[in-house]
Amino acid sequence: MDNYKPLQKHKSDLDSDSIRSENRVPVEVWHKILRTAIWFPLLPQEDDGYLSHKRLLPFDCALIAEYKASERIRTNLRLVCRSWDRFLDEYSDRLVHLNKSVPDGHWPPIKRWNYVVRIHCSKDLRCSCKPDPCWPCSQIHKRASRWDPTTMPSLRIMIEKVKNLYLPLLGNRLKVIVDANVWIDQLLDRDRLGGVISLTGVGEAGLCAPFSQEISRAYQDLTHLGISIRDIYSLENYFDLPKLRSLSLTFSGRAHPSSEASLGHWHLPSLRILVVKLFNDGRHDIRPTFDLFVPLVGGALKHFIFEEITNHYSPTQSVLSDDLWTSMPKLELLGVQLKQLASLSKPTDMRTMGLVINVEDSFSERNDISSYKHTLRQNWTHAISGQVILDRSWQEIQNKIKKKTSRWGRNLSICAETFDFLDVVGIGLQDSKGIRYDEHQRAEIRAAILESYNVI
Repeated sequence: MDNYKPLQKHKSDLDSDSIRSENRVPVEVWHKILRTAIWFPLLPQEDDGYLSHKRLLPFDCALIAEYKASERIRTNLRLVCRSWDRFLDEYSDRLVHLNKSVPDGHWPPIKRWNYVVRIHCSKDLRCSCKPDPCWPCSQIHKRASRWDPTTMPSLRIMIEKVKNLYLPLLGNRLKVIVDANVWIDQLLDRDRLGGVISLTGVGEAGLCAPFSQEISRAYQDLTHLGISIRDIYSLENYFDLPKLRSLSLTFSGRAHPSSEASLGHWHLPSLRILVVKLFNDGRHDIRPTFDLFVPLVGGALKHFIFEEITNHYSPTQSVLSDDLWTSMPKLELLGVQLKQLASLSKPTDMRTMGLVINVEDSFSERNDISSYKHTLRQNWTHAISGQVILDRSWQEIQNKIKKKTSRWGRNLSICAETFDFLDVVGIGLQDSKGIRYDEHQRAEIRAAILESYNVI
């Protein structure tokens, strides 16, 4: 033992060990790579705008395809090694849909409800995938499917099962609730679900709707909210959400003041995106009401979208006034339909502001575009320096034009002319998918118009 000498490594061996050590990638880097590989747009981004958040909400075949692709990648990567398997197992069960077309009332099957990040409570999905549906939906009952409608329990039993067995298992990983509706009573839990940052579909279930004060108390971390309330003038309107960046607000009832009018409490210091959907029965002038409401929340707004809810036969009433420009000095994106735009004077300063045009309302036959197209040209041709964006894709617009049930009426013949005008406003016109209005799109629109008149 006295003659024992430690084994000496050759310099080449030391160099090899050094190289292996230097080439070893830190665990944190691998984790980031894996998270990127299985990324799926589950959550709103911190700097998202109106259009990007709007694309995040729909539960449709496109979103399902993205989720399935993400899950396939995650499943394959779990096979690489044990450490990857353990890490990626933590990202299972991220999405669930409360679905009446499967016996358990939800899809896909969930192993750990406390891992759910996003829950869709929408009633159904319109799946147009062929030959097989991509997701269980009521339409598949009309054709052969592995989701057999004859095995379904009653809807009442299914709802009770979801409420009593599954929703109580949700945990603090839940961040997004879409179309809460009748399920909201089970989802108002500050201790268990207080980390929710996005909530939509609240207040559309009538008597089941929670007060805004309850939402403010339960979800202090909310950054995105979509809610329907009955009246603008109500002391029950109590919004105290310091982190809220995006608010979609539907006023479904009275929009004119009573003798003791109060707009309630609105503390939304971080609000940057406001979507207002306002019911107009045509019997009252609601502009004074709107002029009172906007200053309460508009000081720091960057995106403002206005949608007027009317019946099919009521003409659009001018609601927006020129006070908008002083109430929203930082406005970068204005979403309106064309008649509302015509009622506004252009901003006094040349703004780097974009427009989002509501196609369906703009071209509805209750609004005669020809009667105010001159005003549009006069006020808006050189008013802004931003992008003009349609809220529909060119394909959707062409399909709408071709439909015999289209309610565009007399506006159908001038829609191409209107698009030509919008293309010279700001830096040009594009659709909801970012496709520019060029000669090809112009020709396609005109061909669709001719086809609708049975000329082709």
